[in-house]
Amino acid sequence: ILNKGGKLTPDEREIMQLHSEIGYELLKNKGFNEKVLSLVKYHHQNLHKNGYPCIENDFNFGIEYQILNIADKYTALREERCYKNTFGKYEALEIIAKEVNKGLISQDIFTALIRVV
Repeated sequence: ILNKGGKLTPDEREIMQLHSEIGYELLKNKGFNEKVLSLVKYHHQNLHKNGYPCIENDFNFGIEYQILNIADKYTALREERCYKNTFGKYEALEIIAKEVNKGLISQDIFTALIRVV
């Protein structure tokens, strides 16, 4: 899937979304603490708690998750992939800003990303 040309199909996207759970499973018996394992597993969550994988309503999407989430998004947008072109710095920030405007990402975390890049 990672090496195919063109957009992902819904089935391929569903398979891709398994990577965080697979990463968790691969690392859970390697001596990492629960916080690290949780970050690996839930780095695609958001402030609305409707990312993946599914979480309980009482899940605390703390600042460390938010930082990892936005760093992952920015990196994915800036990297060239066989199924998409790379986005420039400002294009990537504009795409993420739309998620901020929807309330999926904290404005403070976004502001910090802007300062870093």
